[in-house]
Amino acid sequence: MQQIYGFIYDLGHLDDGTVTVGTALTGKRFKVQVKKDRNLIYYDVEKGYNIEVPCQFGGGIYKLSLYKQTEKNEYKLETSIKINVTDEQAQKYMLSPNVYVNYAEWPTLMISESSPMESFDAIRNYIRQNYLYDYVRATIVKSNTLPDIPYCIKNKRGICQDLAALAVAMCRTANIPARLIIGHADTHYHAWLEVIIDDKTILYDPTAEALHKEIKNYENERWY
Repeated sequence: MQQIYGFIYDLGHLDDGTVTVGTALTGKRFKVQVKKDRNLIYYDVEKGYNIEVPCQFGGGIYKLSLYKQTEKNEYKLETSIKINVTDEQAQKYMLSPNVYVNYAEWPTLMISESSPMESFDAIRNYIRQNYLYDYVRATIVKSNTLPDIPYCIKNKRGICQDLAALAVAMCRTANIPARLIIGHADTHYHAWLEVIIDDKTILYDPTAEALHKEIKNYENERWY
């Protein structure tokens, strides 16, 4: 771990396409901004809890900045660092756990099919047959809540981001590159995933399959 003016970071997992970030400062709220070229994304951080953020914008120079809340909707820049991420390192984020697809603390799900497509089909069938959409959780979950894979596994149900994160985790543990997508599906805010097999991108929406619902238009907003 390294620290600059209270901004904690660790590049030890950079070869896996992620960077560990956190803060040693005290205050109401903190955010880490990850920026590359015109792409940027924010993550909530707090003292005592470090998170893994993905390098999902491809290879190049990333700027990581720590912001501290000063008013309800206002933040002050504390400090920034720049890191160089190779194309190979950036691609690995789709095979590694991160703050939005956090599966480091539960057993690896073993898929023994002979090809990536067969493994993906097995994962898809398993989720379709064993998991449901959680209508109750959908009404009580707070905004900015992270996907909860352990909850999903324990209860065999989840909201869209839980089911999507579960599917991404299962693909990644089977060595199938996948990313969690958050954006709009038709007129609804939604979460789904994309899987890369044989250089082809496959869109997979476990929630739509659980609800037997057809969605015509997906618009990516952010991905992990």
